[in-house]
Formats: sequence, structure tokens, C-alpha cells
Amino acid sequence: MCSGCLRHPSQQPDFFKNPTQGMMMKPSQFIAAQFAPLDCRERQSLAIEQFNQAMQNDDTATAIDLSEFVVGDEQLNATFSLGFQWHCLTWLARHYHQQYSQTPDNSPEEDLYLEKLFDVLWKFKWVIARLPYDINMTLAEIQQANELMTSFYEHFDFGASALAKTLMHQNLHMGDVQAAKRHFEAWQASSNDIGSDCPACEQDSLVAYHHFIGDYARVVELAQPILSGEMRCGEVPHITYQWVIDSLIRLNQTEKAREILLQAIDLITDEIDVHLPLLAPLIALCSRVDEKHTAQALLDEYNDELLDLSHNNRLYYWYYLLAVAPFNDEGLREAEQVAKQFDERNGNSFYQDQLALKFGTTWLH
Repeated sequence: MCSGCLRHPSQQPDFFKNPTQGMMMKPSQFIAAQFAPLDCRERQSLAIEQFNQAMQNDDTATAIDLSEFVVGDEQLNATFSLGFQWHCLTWLARHYHQQYSQTPDNSPEEDLYLEKLFDVLWKFKWVIARLPYDINMTLAEIQQANELMTSFYEHFDFGASALAKTLMHQNLHMGDVQAAKRHFEAWQASSNDIGSDCPACEQDSLVAYHHFIGDYARVVELAQPILSGEMRCGEVPHITYQWVIDSLIRLNQTEKAREILLQAIDLITDEIDVHLPLLAPLIALCSRVDEKHTAQALLDEYNDELLDLSHNNRLYYWYYLLAVAPFNDEGLREAEQVAKQFDERNGNSFYQDQLALKFGTTWLH
């Protein structure tokens, strides 16, 4: 779709009409419909082209609609690279901050732009935590992003707790043990605030951190209210399963791990369009609990979708390679190269160590 398909609000009604179905669509729905037939690489290429065109045309309305689509609404849009999503998110933040600053104090317009800005600042947590997924993001660029988030959160009193937890998750993805511990302690020392997540997500973050530091018994303990259904939300227990299952395996509770793994796979595949990014780590766990046939069946069904998803985010590719490695030596060799890329960027050996732990040092050259 060319950028000309989205007209300025002064030239269009509140909804777009789909002439083939007689349906009325919001701009976001129209964009989604146009991108739906494309693979992830094509989506990103077209979105960048359209965003740049909107900038050249001073077409703010299109830039807003496109940026919001790229980032996501209810949850992060996993089909775009984190670097591009951060570009769109920072543009939105600066745009809404400028509009907020230029409106009269205590006016309805000021309230409107502050609400929009706060929605963007909330999504900073989604993207900042995951920026390391994008191997094209340098350490300097990640640090600049962290500083911008810190500046906004402090200025608007959005919350020290949310900021610390977000940076902790970023550290987990980068294998930075000391920074993760520092931000974990800062998170635990602060009170819940306007930027804090729901209780289930907060609990999941505790689970993820303790898995990272190797306290597997504590992982299982902390996960109990999630596994029992006492604590849940749209993403929990889905995002919690891989840490619990891996911990149970390391604690030699293989049968329990297998039982929970099969439950997790059923839950994820029931809503695969929403939770596809979570499937590859579960497939990778199958071979460790004597469910290699289940892994093969899942790869037979979802291989193309998982590979497509990995085009724009290197960490998704890493998990995909871990899933196929038990069946393909070339996948394991490729995983080694990806691990080196991450470790060279991050300044440690975290991903190579993980690979050696899962497949043995004799595989690595």
C-alpha cells in the first residue's frame, strides 16, 4: 500500500470503507488489512517506506496511525524489529509531548495529549526491555534509549519501580548479571506506581529473574500462584511457562516438566496468532523431556511461521534455531554464529554459554 492510500483526516470520514465487503474500518484496521498478506520482511520494508513518505509530506495523521500499528495496541507487534518500533515510539512520544506542551493549562486538549503521551510511555516498557532482541541495536543506542525513558519517566513521575523492572528485563536479555541484580534490587526497593504492571506480570518478572540467576527451586515456588490460576492475565501464564519448565528439568523433575510443557503447548497453540513468539522456546524444551515427536509435529505445522517471525528480530531466530537444532546439525552451527553475534554486542559469553549447556561443548567450535 502506498502512503497516498491514507488521506489526511480533513479529507476522510471517521472510518475507511472496504469496497469489496461493504465494511467500515478505522485507519488502524485499514493498515492492518493492507499489511496482512505480506511476510514480516515485506511488512517492515513497506512500513519504513510509508513512514518516511509521511515525514516528507508532513502527513502527521498517517505517521501516527502507522507508528501505532507498528508498535502494537494491546501488546507488542512481534512482526517488526525492535529498532524500528523504538524509532516509531520515540517519534510518537516527542510528537505528543510537543502537543501537550503547546496546549493551554488545564484545558481538555492538554488532558487529551497527556493521555496519549502516557499511553506511549507505558509502551516504552514493552520496547526498551526487548531492544536487545535486535542485533542491529548497538550498546550506545540501547543506552540512549534507556536515558530517554529515564528522562520521561522522571519528568512525569511515571514510576521508579517500572523503570527499574524494565531495565532489569533488558539486562536479562543481554546476559548482564551485575546490572540485572542492581536493577532487581532497585525494583524491589521501590513501591508500585503508575507504571507498574498487573500482579500477574509482576510475579512473572520475579520468576524470570530467579531463573536468570539460577535459583530454580525459587522459580518453581514463585510460579505456584501463576500455575494454579490464582494470578493470570492476557500474557500470564503464557510467558512464564518456559522458565518454570526449564527449572523443573534442572531440578530433575522431568515428568512434572513434561506435564506442564504439554499444557503450555495446548494453551499457546489455541491462540497461536497472538502467542506465536512463545512457541519456539517450548519446542526447544520438548527434546529434553522425551517429547521429540511433539517437537517434530509442531515444526511440521509452524516452521514457516516461526521462520518468518524471526526475520526482523534476531532473538526469535535464536529460539527458532534451538528448536530445530535437535533435528538439524546446520541449525546448531547457525545457532553458534547467532550466539557469537549477541555476545560480541553484549560484551560477555552468555548466549554461547547457554548453547554449550544445552548441547554440550563438543558441538561448539
